[in-house]
Amino acid sequence: TVPLTLSYSVLGGGTGYAPPVVTYVSNGIQLTATLNSSAVTYNVDVGSLWSVSADLNGSSSGERWQTNQTAAGVATSAQTIDFQYYHQYHVAFAFSVSGGGSGYSSPTVTYVSFGSPQSVLLTSGTSDQNPGVWADAGSRYNHTDPLPGSSSGGRWDSGNASGTVTSSGTITV
Repeated sequence: TVPLTLSYSVLGGGTGYAPPVVTYVSNGIQLTATLNSSAVTYNVDVGSLWSVSADLNGSSSGERWQTNQTAAGVATSAQTIDFQYYHQYHVAFAFSVSGGGSGYSSPTVTYVSFGSPQSVLLTSGTSDQNPGVWADAGSRYNHTDPLPGSSSGGRWDSGNASGTVTSSGTITV
């Protein structure tokens, strides 16, 4: 056997989730165990498969706790892994323009997913045309402000194009 030392942590908090489960083979028997926040060592048969839940139980279509780490492997040597699960909300970003005009372009929105900045160009003003994304709970988002195409002679300015992701749904600027 080889030692597989595992633990987990949740980034961004939240409630309603259950700890991840590891599935592994030891002495030819498939076993499951619930991971702890402190490291526990599992003796895994060399060459056997192991896996850990990628999503925590309690995740839904609008809220999840997910790791972006590789959550499965083949036991070939000793490993120590702390799985980090990010609390995320499914959000659709949208924009609207009051007062009309022409010559502006759609904004880009930046947000954080799995601890890293991401950006997406909004394709139209409505959330119907903008697919949702998974954004880290409690992270900041920013729409381009003023809109591209603005100039000293005329602009499309929201005055409030940023905020914090606190729930699932549509965020419209």
